[in-house]
Amino acid sequence: MLHFHKEVSQRLGGRPNGQPMGVMPVVPPEPATREAERDPRLVQVHIQMAATLTVEPAGRCCWDEPVRIAVRGLAPEQPVTLRASLRDEKGARFRAHARYRADAAGHLDLARAPALGGSFAGLEPMGLLWALEPDRPFWRLVKRDVQTPFVVELEVLDGHEPDGGRLLARAEHERHFMSPGVRRVPVRAGRVRATLFLPPGSHFLDQAGLKLMNLLPLSSKC
Repeated sequence: MLHFHKEVSQRLGGRPNGQPMGVMPVVPPEPATREAERDPRLVQVHIQMAATLTVEPAGRCCWDEPVRIAVRGLAPEQPVTLRASLRDEKGARFRAHARYRADAAGHLDLARAPALGGSFAGLEPMGLLWALEPDRPFWRLVKRDVQTPFVVELEVLDGHEPDGGRLLARAEHERHFMSPGVRRVPVRAGRVRATLFLPPGSHFLDQAGLKLMNLLPLSSKC
């Protein structure tokens, strides 16, 4: 009798183990799936690493200080375009770009990789900065207020088209004209117009600067 009910249940689409009809049993995962869950490294090979753009010194530095620009997480031998831009105090925009190719490990170091073209070519680690050109013709890059920095925006684009590639990474870097702690003292004495920059942490130089400003009216009479 039990065999008869089991056979009828199978013909009608039921489950011999007593599960209701229309409910699919839970199938245990394949051994390879369970192994991948235990070891995430088996599935990470299919995930592409995101590109990262680094600038050293990080965040900020003086205008005449060299910087090191590098990109990590690219595909092996991937062609990319690096682009730099800034705006002066009047809003005029300056830009430069260069084409590069990552190495076999997906790394790009501008101190080792030559530019393949663009605003410059060859091994130029600081090329993205000295090659900045204005969008407006005959416009010069002039710093009028040395107490504020120029903010340089750096971008990594996929491929060798400076305006059409997909954006992969971006970073900002401040280029300062005064070291931290330096004081700027305007000097106005007679017809003399000058600016005195006093380094931090030096009381002697502060007093010397004050004496200099006191002596300037005497020297201006000569």
